[in-house]
Amino acid sequence: MKIIQVSPTFHPDIGGIETHVKEISKRLAKKHEVYVYTTTKFKDYKKEGIIDEIKIRRFKSYAPSNAYFFSPGLYKALKNEECDILHLHNFHAFPAYLAYRAFKNKKLKKLIFTPHYHHIASAKFRGFLHKFYDPIQSAIFKKADKILCATRYEIELLTEKFEIPKNKMKRIPNGIDLKRLKKYSFKKRNDPNEFKILCVSRLEKYKRIQWLITALKEVSEKYPKKEISLTIIGKGSYGDHIRNLIKELGLKDKVIIKYNLPDDKFLQEYQKCDVFVLPSEYEAFSIVTLEALCMGKPVIVSNVGFMRDLSENTGYKISCVEDIVEGLSEIIENGFKLEFNPNEYTWDRIVEEVLKVYEE
Repeated sequence: MKIIQVSPTFHPDIGGIETHVKEISKRLAKKHEVYVYTTTKFKDYKKEGIIDEIKIRRFKSYAPSNAYFFSPGLYKALKNEECDILHLHNFHAFPAYLAYRAFKNKKLKKLIFTPHYHHIASAKFRGFLHKFYDPIQSAIFKKADKILCATRYEIELLTEKFEIPKNKMKRIPNGIDLKRLKKYSFKKRNDPNEFKILCVSRLEKYKRIQWLITALKEVSEKYPKKEISLTIIGKGSYGDHIRNLIKELGLKDKVIIKYNLPDDKFLQEYQKCDVFVLPSEYEAFSIVTLEALCMGKPVIVSNVGFMRDLSENTGYKISCVEDIVEGLSEIIENGFKLEFNPNEYTWDRIVEEVLKVYEE
C-alpha cells in the first residue's frame, strides 16, 4: 500500500503528535510505501528526506505563535498525489483540512483521521477563532472512513461536540518503545532523605506548572528535614514567568529546568525521580505520563485525556494546588505501590491495530 501521513510538524520537532506519527510510520514503512507530508518554519530542515524508510516532504507554513500551520505549498503538492490510504493528524491545525480538500474528489481506499482532539484553546483569542475554525475542520469527520481516538475521553468529547456516531470511532492509544526504556536498570534509590519530583512539559500557562511550584513550596515547608527537589524538562513562552515564580518563592536551590536533553540523559531523569507530576489543564494524550508509568513511577496528574483513563493504582488525579500537596505528602509518608501493565501501549501492538483499520 501507498500510505500518506499528514502532520503539522514532524521529527526532529518534539511533541506527542510528532512522536505518534514517527513511530507508526517507521513501522508501517517496513512493509509499505510511507510518506509524511508536513510543514516547517525552519530553513535548515531539508525539503525532502528519508528517516527510518519514511519519505518526508516538508513545506513552508504560516504558523503564528507556533499554531495552525497554514501551508498552500502542502496543498498544491497533495493535489498532484495519489495513494491508497490518507491518514490525517491533528484537528487543531490546517494541514489535515488542506489534505482533505486536496483529496476530496479523488478515489481512496480509506481516509483515516486521528484528531488528537482537546476542547480547550491555549489562549482566549484562539478560543474565539475556533468558533469559525471548528465548523470548517469538522468536514473531515463526515468524510473520514474511521476516526482514531487516543482515549475514551476523546471519544466522549467528539460525540458531544460534533455528534459523531460512536461506531465511526475507534480507541487506539498512543504508545511507547519498551525496548528503549529497558535499556536502563531502573533500580529504586536508597537515600531516604531525598525526594525527587519530575515534570516533563512545555512551559506554557495551560500546563499549570505554576501549581506544581506553589505545591513544592508548601511541601518543602511541611517536611523541612526532607531534601525535596523538582526537575522540569521543557521550554516555552511561559518560561520567564515560571523562573520568576521560582525566584519569588525562594526555590532556586530546589528547582532545575532542563531542555534539549539527549535521549539517554532524558531517560535517566525518569530513573532518578520518586514521582512524576503533570497538572496540565488539558492533554489530548500525554506520552510522558505513560513513559513515567512504564518506568515504574507513580504519577500525580490532571483528570484529562489519557490520564482520565488511569486507575487509582497508578497515582493521584488532581484539580488544584491542594490536591498536588496531598498527593506528594501521601507518597512521601507512605510510598506508593504501582500497578500498571505497559504491554497494552507498545507501538508494535498499536501499529497492528492501525493496520487492521487500514485493511478491514
